[in-house]
Amino acid sequence: MLPLVALASLAMALFLGGGAPTPSPPGLPDPGPVTGWGLPVARLVFDAAAVATTGLLLLPALFLDRSSRATGTWSAALKTASTTAAVAAVAVAAQIILCASDVAGRPISGLNSADVVRFLTTLTQGWALAAQLVIAIGLAMSLAAAANRRDGAGEWPALITSLVLVSLPALVGHSASTRNHTTAAMLLMAHVLGAAVWVGGLAALVWLARRAPDQLASAATRFSSMALGCAVLLGASGVIAGLLHAGWAGLTSSGYGLLLGAKAVAFTTLVLCGWRHRHVTLPQLALNNADPHRWRRPFVRLASTELLIMSLALGTAVALSRTPV
Repeated sequence: MLPLVALASLAMALFLGGGAPTPSPPGLPDPGPVTGWGLPVARLVFDAAAVATTGLLLLPALFLDRSSRATGTWSAALKTASTTAAVAAVAVAAQIILCASDVAGRPISGLNSADVVRFLTTLTQGWALAAQLVIAIGLAMSLAAAANRRDGAGEWPALITSLVLVSLPALVGHSASTRNHTTAAMLLMAHVLGAAVWVGGLAALVWLARRAPDQLASAATRFSSMALGCAVLLGASGVIAGLLHAGWAGLTSSGYGLLLGAKAVAFTTLVLCGWRHRHVTLPQLALNNADPHRWRRPFVRLASTELLIMSLALGTAVALSRTPV
């Protein structure tokens, strides 16, 4: 359900913001609708998979007890993260082909290997995607090997690698065309990292609630303070980056500003959900840990609602990267 919500949000935001692909005027190069729509969809798949990988790696690195290695939860988290990293690699490979088509101004059926090589070797975006592909493949393979070894090593290097993977697109997005490029890129990177840890961590807790509900209370408590810091980082960096890129005029009179407003509404709703977690569901989990199967339900219901809102925000965020100011 969540992937469909994110896709619907992406399509709606592209239409509302003015970033939906349109045919080129006669006589001009046109990569076609497959490339025009495929690019944002591939980026959405990558973002979702990379965020899920980061969240799953937070479990063994920070949130799981040592006993999880004996029960198999630790290994299961790494195996699932290996799968999501592989999905991210496939999405990056698709982006490389689609971006080469977009740059060449020809449909995918008209591309040749020279077009792809030229894109990868001459453009910053090509370099970044090539690096992402190598990182994603390496991460997927190393996580699969670590899960099979079950030696409890490598969680932190893998987590840091996943954070590098998820933040690389920030260097070649809207910030690249902003006058204060370096500042805008750093703000966007902070925004992406905050979102990855917050969204990915929450998704990982829902996964944990189904896999090992007896460990949910301790893991959710540890995540709570981190989520608060991520929310502050996400809100502050988003506001400053939006002003830096679009200015007050762009925020109030463009499709880009409209989408930023939608993200702000989603962010405010998520903050309210977080407040309820801290004051209602987390105390319930802590006081009733003797019956985790019963008291996990209110937490999972609220967390699932948050993930639904986050899916809407993720689709909107991808649309923003293709929306003119």
